[in-house]
Amino acid sequence: MFEILSLGELGKNVEMTSNGIQKLIKKEGKGERKLIPKGSIITAHYEARLENGEIFDSTWKRNHPLVYIIGSGKVIPGFEKGLMTMREQEICEITIPPNEAYGKFGSPPTIPGNSTVIFNIHMQQIKEKVRINFKNLDSFSVSERMLKSKSMKEEGNEYVKMEKYKIAMISYSKAIRIIKFQNSKLKFSQRKQCEQLKGQILSNLALCHLKIGEFGKAIMTCTTVLKRDPNNVKCLYRRAQANMAIQNFNIAQVDLEKGLKLNPKNRFLIREYLNLMNIFKEREEEELKNQNQNQNQNQNQNQNQNQNQNQNQNQNENKIKIQNQNKNQIQIQNKNKNQNQNENQNKNQNQNQNENENQIGNKNKNQNQNENQIGNENEIGNESKNQNQNRNENKNQNKNQNQNQIGNENQNKNQIQIQNLNKNQNQNQNENQNQNQNQNQNQNQNQNQNQSQNKNKNKNQNQIGNENQNQNQIGNENKNKNQNQNKNKNQNQIQIQNKNKNQNQNKNQNKNKNQNENQNQNQSQNKNKNQNQIGNENQNQNENENENENKNENENENENNLIVDIPFNDDDSDIEAYFDF
Repeated sequence: MFEILSLGELGKNVEMTSNGIQKLIKKEGKGERKLIPKGSIITAHYEARLENGEIFDSTWKRNHPLVYIIGSGKVIPGFEKGLMTMREQEICEITIPPNEAYGKFGSPPTIPGNSTVIFNIHMQQIKEKVRINFKNLDSFSVSERMLKSKSMKEEGNEYVKMEKYKIAMISYSKAIRIIKFQNSKLKFSQRKQCEQLKGQILSNLALCHLKIGEFGKAIMTCTTVLKRDPNNVKCLYRRAQANMAIQNFNIAQVDLEKGLKLNPKNRFLIREYLNLMNIFKEREEEELKNQNQNQNQNQNQNQNQNQNQNQNQNQNENKIKIQNQNKNQIQIQNKNKNQNQNENQNKNQNQNQNENENQIGNKNKNQNQNENQIGNENEIGNESKNQNQNRNENKNQNKNQNQNQIGNENQNKNQIQIQNLNKNQNQNQNENQNQNQNQNQNQNQNQNQNQSQNKNKNKNQNQIGNENQNQNQIGNENKNKNQNQNKNKNQNQIQIQNKNKNQNQNKNQNKNKNQNENQNQNQSQNKNKNQNQIGNENQNQNENENENENKNENENENENNLIVDIPFNDDDSDIEAYFDF
């Protein structure tokens, strides 16, 4: 603690402390000259400057006085020691050395190090700390306790001004405790005064709860007051504030509307009510926005669902198109395979026909050789007849003539057979040519159909249906053509079979003639051995003829087989049905 030197040592109205602090009193204050106790709350204006006259701080410029608790240590030591020596309404100038101010370092950039500072101070109010012994409360009268409670409430108010809300709450609690009487012998007027004071204290306590964020306690405190005084406007206002803080907007609206009925011109109520209305508007706008957003989201979801459905439909359509394309490719490949098979079959038929022609040529050669052998045998027979003394010259001449006639007939028959074979070959060649032409026509038709189908893919399904009908008509026409061709082929086969039957009948007649000749030869064998040789030779001729006949029959069968085995796809007319898409 510092010591104040006596007046007069440094001049009139000048004081000096043991720490080097000088005090020049410019106006005397009120009350007893003593040090202000710690815990007291002072209110003062001041101006601070350096020794060169530069001002670095002023409450007058800020238009806000200093409210300070003595002993809290929130200011420089020399300034707090100078304040403790002052009285209410005193004006003084205090000079503080560096060791009691900002020291050797100062407070850059405004205050250099080792600076002496000067304060001009006007002390406005001093409120000493209220000290109450709660054990002796009953010894005080009602009026004395009311005064002490009011002083404790004012102390709390000062702490609120300094925003020391928790300390203020302690003071308010003490103030309520002072006027809490145990006896019920209070007069009506005294009881009413106590209730009013208690309501004021609780209202200020609710304010402290609001400031530190204890909204539930603030609501409970205001409700306690409103039970005793339903028309307390401050408590209605503060309870509405607490409810708005926890978003109980409807309850807050009730309190504010009630407060405005009681005091329609209260600007705090009006301001809070307008804030509440703005909150309602904002909430409505937010709800509308949320509804619009939800609607937009639902629309977007529906659009996305529709897009997904369209995508799935397009994918399915593309799959179907790809499947149809694959089917068409497979059908085209199968057609090409069938065409290649038909071409190979035609080639094989042509080869077989060439082989048959070669066989026929070889048969003709063998027949000519046989005829030459027969001629040689006839010469031998003539020689033998001449050696047998020309006995049966007439008979042999007749026989030779008959044999020559038979040989001529056989030659004619062979020539007829060869001509018939040539005709059959020409007919087969013509038929093969017709088949090839028909196949080429079918290929061209299929190509044209494929081209028309590829062109008509992008047309409407109705056009596709009409094209399918046209294609079916074309398919039916092709079927009719193929049926006509099959009928013509069957007719040609029947004609060939009839020809073969006629040839076989002629051969059978020749056989019968040969048998008769063999009988005549057997009779001549009994007459002459040479005739037996001739008969054997005739038998060989007959065997050769039989072999030729068997060969001709085999050839006819081969020809018939060639004609019958000509491949024809009954399903060719149905191939076009696969393109009906």
